[in-house]
Amino acid sequence: MLYSSLTGELWTPVNLTEHHYWEEKGRLPKGGAVKLFFEPCMDQLLLVSVGGDVAILPECPKCVKILHLTDRAVTDAAYEDHRMTFTYDDGETETFSLATADLIRVSLSFVKEACASGGELIDVRPQHRRLQEGPIPCTAAVDPEELDDYLKDKAPDTRLFFICSFGTVADQATWHAYRLGFRNARSVGGWHKGTHID
Repeated sequence: MLYSSLTGELWTPVNLTEHHYWEEKGRLPKGGAVKLFFEPCMDQLLLVSVGGDVAILPECPKCVKILHLTDRAVTDAAYEDHRMTFTYDDGETETFSLATADLIRVSLSFVKEACASGGELIDVRPQHRRLQEGPIPCTAAVDPEELDDYLKDKAPDTRLFFICSFGTVADQATWHAYRLGFRNARSVGGWHKGTHID
């Protein structure tokens, strides 16, 4: 399918059955589309399939996630505030909470392109980890406790991307920045082999 990002950039065709952990387990999404939702909090699309899968389509097409929520056939779906409600063929409904990490992660190759047009990649590893693990090519290195000072003079529409050793601190920094009003904050996760598709 041809996928156009929400920032207006045009991307090459993306196969939704590639680049996600279900392929490694031999379990691919099944069934046709039931419903498509727009997630306003993080500006992305959610596609529900008959087979109980939700494909999360963020602005970075390499970061498509497919979550398998049920083995029952889905006939209808509703979405509100990070919660997905499925309706089954017998009329029964079931509600699921979607994982927050899937809402804020983007690939490193996407960040490289975004930074070329003004985005910022921020290393939020504590200083001792930066010294131990070595530098990351980025815009700035900021200790987590100094993040507020770093962000106070930034424009709210600045595209911010956070990275750390394993992803936890970067995710926390992203949500913190988002709560401060930076709607374009995203997490790259951790700086280690195998985390991203470049």
